[in-house]
Amino acid sequence: MACLVVGLSGLATGAIIVLSPKGSMAADKSSVPAIAAGCTIVGMLSMFLPTIIERWIVRRNLPQSEEGSTAGSDHKGIHVALENAHTYRTVKILAEDVGLIYTHPEACYVRISGLSYDYIIQSKDVAGLSLHPNGKSVLLSYMAGNERLDLVIVPRSLLAELRRQTLGSSQSLFEKIQQALGQRR
Repeated sequence: MACLVVGLSGLATGAIIVLSPKGSMAADKSSVPAIAAGCTIVGMLSMFLPTIIERWIVRRNLPQSEEGSTAGSDHKGIHVALENAHTYRTVKILAEDVGLIYTHPEACYVRISGLSYDYIIQSKDVAGLSLHPNGKSVLLSYMAGNERLDLVIVPRSLLAELRRQTLGSSQSLFEKIQQALGQRR
């Protein structure tokens, strides 16, 4: 949350400096654009800082590819955050778990290697799979014994966020999970 505040403050400060009347700046006129650009850049970088740090922690603590993967499976994990579907909309400082998701369409399961837990979800246990209404996340419900677990899987890469911003959804993650679990619409 602090990074968001610093980021928005940097963007606002850069905009205020650029839009302020020319006579009100006491500093050297040639340095004003550089100061405004610096504030804007620092603001933008600080908003990406939590994702960059989280990605570094995941890369440092989890293997980037699964050993012994067979052909057709995603050897390289996709960086995701995991949330309880019932508390997904509440404001949180940290995700409930983060990790890497691996799809195994040939064996009809997905494996999520999280920092806190490992999740192995087989096709036969899936109670529901859909794209979240926000177009960014995947809703996955499955049975673990006699208990139903509802997860929201959120892609956490900068590329996934860029796709979401430009295309409107993270359809590719949903489609990979759907293909691996053998679920069709």
